[in-house]
Amino acid sequence: MLGTALHNMRIIAILVAGGLLLGLPTAFAAFWNAFQAGALFAAVPPPMWLPLLVHGVPELAGQFSATVAGFELARVVVGRVAHDRGLELRVSARWTIVAMVLTGIAAVLESSISPAVAGVHGP
Repeated sequence: MLGTALHNMRIIAILVAGGLLLGLPTAFAAFWNAFQAGALFAAVPPPMWLPLLVHGVPELAGQFSATVAGFELARVVVGRVAHDRGLELRVSARWTIVAMVLTGIAAVLESSISPAVAGVHGP
């Protein structure tokens, strides 16, 4: 569970930090995540969707929240550089916290509930 959570937190960090580079890495990573999710659901038969959805919904919601945080950070950075505005980071920070909480929930569900729904038993 911890390994899954840390991996997903790294993705959250990439999505948010991409805002420092005008959101380009954020957009690329969001596109790639959406592509992978679509390819996974195209490849997996519908009876196996439930175990994926159990943890996939909060995981993708967390990644979406991190994408919003990254784009908000990009907006703030551009406002600072182009218009000499202050650095207002509260909105981006809130979305980042939401992303982290959802990702943590997804990791717990992925390690405990999804295997049970799929009928897979631990070692």
